[in-house]
Amino acid sequence: MDTGERIDDFVDYQVNAMMLGTIGAGMVVFSFIINDVVHSINNGGIFSFVSGVQSMQARAARVDIDFASLRIVFVVLCYLITTGIGILFRIVLNKKTVYFFVFSGLAGAVLLDNLAGARLIAIAASRHGYTRCITRDHMIGVGKGKVWLNDYVLRQSDCPLQ
Repeated sequence: MDTGERIDDFVDYQVNAMMLGTIGAGMVVFSFIINDVVHSINNGGIFSFVSGVQSMQARAARVDIDFASLRIVFVVLCYLITTGIGILFRIVLNKKTVYFFVFSGLAGAVLLDNLAGARLIAIAASRHGYTRCITRDHMIGVGKGKVWLNDYVLRQSDCPLQ
């Protein structure tokens, strides 16, 4: 009889783990659609970072990169962490814990993006010899699809004086 209890416990554990994984994957897909697909219309999102790095490798004179282009990377990281914590501590899912996991993953991603996103983009640009040209930063689009692009130049002389 003891074996049956462990199997039921293990089944409950697997169900909770699968539900946490499903919640995490759903939020990553939702964030990808909101952040990257909508922003890619105006050259934003993770595609902006990837194309910017490719342009830097091709030694383009000027490169525009969405300042929030790494947000989806932070979303994936935060949901992996929250899902891992939920599975590790065998958190039982109910309405409050689901809301907690959704909120903590999104809040963590936005916090990491605001604290480290622009800095990581600047580090990637400086590794290729680019510097930021603040006077050429600009915004594209309107409403929810609005994208703020940071401008990076290969030669500082290409940046007009402030």
